[in-house]
Amino acid sequence: MDKRKIIIRPIEEQDKGNYLNLFQKETFGCVGINSDMKPSLIEEESFLTRVINKETISEYVLIMEDQDNFIGYATIDRHSEKEYHIGQFVIIPEKRKQGYGSYLLETIKDYAKTDGCNISLECISNAQSFFLVHGFNNKGLHFKYEIPSLEITTIHSPIYVDYQLILSEQQNETKKQMQKYKEFLRSDLCKNLFDML
Repeated sequence: MDKRKIIIRPIEEQDKGNYLNLFQKETFGCVGINSDMKPSLIEEESFLTRVINKETISEYVLIMEDQDNFIGYATIDRHSEKEYHIGQFVIIPEKRKQGYGSYLLETIKDYAKTDGCNISLECISNAQSFFLVHGFNNKGLHFKYEIPSLEITTIHSPIYVDYQLILSEQQNETKKQMQKYKEFLRSDLCKNLFDML
């Protein structure tokens, strides 16, 4: 593995086929997902579309390539102001145990350090030893990597999301839902429903 030829970048539309093919083949290799809990292919494609179209600001997918060959991916969710959560972390079977997973994970750790975030994940597969080697602590299925010294920084990684934007988006969505509910309560339909009771 020549690190100079490896590219780690955000997912793009042309990556969906490779991603979904690997996602479908994995029975338990996805961190936190086993074959009984894995989302359907349709749900996963919908997730990818939201991420690619930037319809979600707290979810991110990194693609790893070596000389333009698809190697694997990681999904990252901003769980809180100071924590990134790895939802899936998958390297294609023929490239495992060659350093690719370590390189992808170290890149995520560097991003987390730049953004002042810890990393969490759940791991139910035999990959638990991999995460332990990379400095994660575990309690059962839950693994956590704590950045040695979290500092306030003005420099951010490519996956940085201002947590205040997430909170603001959630508050706006709540306000919209409340407004719709109030409009429904004032509607003739609602009045008719109550009259029928």
